Amino acid sequence: MQKRTYLTITPDNKKDALRAAGRLADGNYALEYDRSEKLWFAKPDADLEKVKPWLPENTVSQLNQTTTDNLTPAEEFAQVLKDAGFILPNNSLPEMDGKRHRVAT
Repeated sequence: MQKRTYLTITPDNKKDALRAAGRLADGNYALEYDRSEKLWFAKPDADLEKVKPWLPENTVSQLNQTTTDNLTPAEEFAQVLKDAGFILPNNSLPEMDGKRHRVAT
């Protein structure tokens, strides 16, 4: 089996990627979907210049973003609550016990 070049194609830009990749000399599509990996890949004879925008090194995925604050889950949740307009008592962290708690807005 030849090495596959996996791409970061989302359902939103699938048509654009397929159109950009075009077809191979034999008339088949240059891209194919790997059902086991659930990823699109460029076939070995495909022109990678045409699919350059979808190469993993050229895309930014929200799943791969990291936080630089190194917050604990409670601190991160407190920040989300504050950003949403909630006022935590005494600027404390939320109580993470799985129960409902009331806070001011």
